[in-house]
Amino acid sequence: MAGLENVEEGCCATGRFEMGLMCNDDAPLTCDDASKYLFWDAFHPTERVNVLLGRAAFSGGNDVVYPMNIQQLAAWQP
Repeated sequence: MAGLENVEEGCCATGRFEMGLMCNDDAPLTCDDASKYLFWDAFHPTERVNVLLGRAAFSGGNDVVYPMNIQQLAAWQP
């Protein structure tokens, strides 16, 4: 899926049930490269996934966003 290697576990802490509060500068990472993970912790997407979602919302086709993307909405004239 979009070049992601792990879509089941988070990159932070144990990768299972912690959320952002447990994922700070002192918490151990369970991965070497967060860009290969769907989730940062048990609930939050990684930066890479947020960028992919943002790009899709901004300029994605009707198969991704409907009835129009943000770029089309900004240019829309009633």
